[in-house]
Amino acid sequence: MAEEKKQELWRWTESNWKSSDIDWRDAKFITVGIDVGSVSSQAVIMADGQIFAHANMRTGFDSPNSAQNVFDYALKAADMPE
Repeated sequence: MAEEKKQELWRWTESNWKSSDIDWRDAKFITVGIDVGSVSSQAVIMADGQIFAHANMRTGFDSPNSAQNVFDYALKAADMPE
């Protein structure tokens, strides 16, 4: 009988994404929001009020550094300069 693997719920895939419909260079305003929690950190980049890119990753042991890391991960998805 095959042993069934149980997924550990605290393990999830880190991800980032960008909209193919928005060119940030055409935007009048770029807005960034970052949330650092005890388990995960999120960053969102908005162009003129529309979600352009976002990232989600594990926070780790260094919360201030996690904010920079998740922001960099969102920038990577957005293909924007740092």
